[in-house]
Amino acid sequence: MPLVRYRKVVILGYRSVGKTSLAHQFVEGEFLEDYDPTVENTYSKIVTVGKDEFHLHLVDTAGQDEYSILPYSFIIGVHGYVLVYSVTSLHSFQVIESLYQKLHEGHGKTRLPVVLVGNKADLSPDREVQAVEGKKLAASWGATFMESSARNNQLTQGIFTKVIQEIARVENSYGQERRCHLMPPNVAGTHPLQRQAPCLTFSICGLQFPGCRAAANLQALLPSPSRERLLLAKTRGS
Repeated sequence: MPLVRYRKVVILGYRSVGKTSLAHQFVEGEFLEDYDPTVENTYSKIVTVGKDEFHLHLVDTAGQDEYSILPYSFIIGVHGYVLVYSVTSLHSFQVIESLYQKLHEGHGKTRLPVVLVGNKADLSPDREVQAVEGKKLAASWGATFMESSARNNQLTQGIFTKVIQEIARVENSYGQERRCHLMPPNVAGTHPLQRQAPCLTFSICGLQFPGCRAAANLQALLPSPSRERLLLAKTRGS
């Protein structure tokens, strides 16, 4: 039986851009006409990409704006992101630029697996953001860009398949470029517990951290006993 890999993906964007509709359409196969504003919902689905199976855990977040402070739960243990704006709202597009910068800072300015989505493409007559603008922004991040319509189920499945592929692409690039070493304290030399982990994600005291530099900053938030048990070797190439 093939191994099912776990992937946690956070969906972020301004309010009323269709984040919940995209997630619900992907998981349940139907469009939600009416629903209360999201506080935070989670969805799960087994997805096959190529020959591999993934347990995709989606976190559908409340609407964010340029003043939002992103919690560490949007950073720690997260494998990738779907950033959503509405093509009918220039402001939602501007907000997504701000949210990306906050994520980028939170991850220690490392490369992020991101799919940028211009939603509500079915409302093209009311368009305020052209596709070329979305493509340009995504290219500046090294991310993938897609336009979609949750109502018409346009590319909804493709968005979440693509984010899994982006996660693999970024993880592989970091695995080739540099690796960080994790070893329990008071263990010298080449102890069998010593291991290597890709810089994109690794564990500290049972918690997953994306990005070596991000973890170096976040370790100060851990309780003192945990800090005392923590040893981070210098990252080669940083």
